Amino acid sequence: MTLPITGTLDYLSGITQYMKLEVLVDTRGEQVTSDSWVTSTSTVVNEWEIVSSDPTTCGMEVFSGDSYPQCSAWKRTPRGTYTLECTVTVEDIKTTVDFSAVLSGDNKLVQMQENSTTWFFDGKRWKWPGMKDAITITMTEQSNSPPSPSDFALPSICDGSEGNEVGQCTGTIPSICLYPVTGVLSH
Repeated sequence: MTLPITGTLDYLSGITQYMKLEVLVDTRGEQVTSDSWVTSTSTVVNEWEIVSSDPTTCGMEVFSGDSYPQCSAWKRTPRGTYTLECTVTVEDIKTTVDFSAVLSGDNKLVQMQENSTTWFFDGKRWKWPGMKDAITITMTEQSNSPPSPSDFALPSICDGSEGNEVGQCTGTIPSICLYPVTGVLSH
């Protein structure tokens, strides 16, 4: 099944990398929005998500230690596409994600594709009765000025204050659960 998705992506690199993704999914007549915030360092990835179908819950997932993504180095193909493979293992589920990115002549992201395969462990070996997902992000607009860290501030519902409880995602990676995407890099 293919679902059309539109949205914006903000990204800031550095010792801590920040990403904010706002998407609108048209699920055959019903529109669902999702807001995600990700911070990552060399030892931990934190991800928060609020979905319009449950706006009072902020799901959170932390990847560190054994569940920290294991990634290859970016490689450049002869056609100029950059590729990267990452593996994330959470409990008895392993997800392999292959990224490919196309850049413009002035080094801006033009298109990014993410293909993921989920494998399940049967107690002896990794088997393939799992699932495959694909996301394609095509940039239609980009800003020349980078965002600042304050642009990635979490809403209060996600910080655990004011009696807000942060919901826990178990064994899922929300960004992998999306379907083919068309996006806009903003700010």
